[in-house]
Amino acid sequence: MTTPGDSKAASSRAFRKKRIAPGTVGGTCRGATFPSVASRVATIVAFAVLFDGPLAFAQSETNLVASPTHRPTLAFNVGAQVRQFKWEEFDEDGAKLLKQDGPLYGLMARGEVLGRVGLVGKGLLYFGNVDYDGHTMNGTPAKTDGDYVGLDFSGDLQARLGPLDGILSPRAFCGLGLETFNRDLKSTATATGYKEEWVNLHGRAGIGCDASLSPDLKAFGEIGWKLPIATSEIVDPGGLDATLRPKQKVSPFIEAGLQYRYFFVSAFYDSLKFDKSDTESIVVYSGRSLGILDVWQPESKSDVYGVNVGLAFRL
Repeated sequence: MTTPGDSKAASSRAFRKKRIAPGTVGGTCRGATFPSVASRVATIVAFAVLFDGPLAFAQSETNLVASPTHRPTLAFNVGAQVRQFKWEEFDEDGAKLLKQDGPLYGLMARGEVLGRVGLVGKGLLYFGNVDYDGHTMNGTPAKTDGDYVGLDFSGDLQARLGPLDGILSPRAFCGLGLETFNRDLKSTATATGYKEEWVNLHGRAGIGCDASLSPDLKAFGEIGWKLPIATSEIVDPGGLDATLRPKQKVSPFIEAGLQYRYFFVSAFYDSLKFDKSDTESIVVYSGRSLGILDVWQPESKSDVYGVNVGLAFRL
């Protein structure tokens, strides 16, 4: 909204193949007879237990791709994030009204149920302080800063489109995302700050691919789009709450990275884009006078570039 402080931001598990180690399970000697069938079976089982474990373990360690008939396993990533955040707003003629930009920092987690069809869940907590460069409601230039705290969640249904045991494993996904953030614009000598609370519910759809480059190294990437469902913005100009409904537009996102054994790093781009909201009128009291203040959220967009670094596990 445009006001004095306005703004916005495998190592997969393989089958363990049983191998029966060769050995003498029966014979004759002086004063002895052949063992019984039960004795032979017991001897075979004993050799299998002794030798199968180490051999199967070594074999599974060299195979990073899950067998197509193996039950799904859980992959889990945790990490830290650094993002460069930029938020801009524009009037009806396309002229820029304000810009906010600066670094934000986050903690992220991702869980995936592996298989031909699986589930993927992501969560992110981010926070930081960014610069504000804009205008007051009467057009006076104003510069300040604002604090951000946000949560970003998503859940997707994912389908593997190629062979699970191949070098390339393409996939398609669709699901839902929910992002909520608060921003607190600071007051200055010439402008009064205020707070905003945003909640954005959107659909998600896209494609991705994983590539096994070596037994220890994997590349991964995805590209997708956020699809409008609902957005709510509660803005507090001078202690008076107004609820606005910015109209979200289709917003792209992309990520690509590498995983080496238990470590991963990725680069990403994320966005949110909105058309102008409808105008809301709120009652304003000033001394003994009573007035009406019209508020709206201008056309807005956020562009975010960043890096994730963390650990990857298989459970």
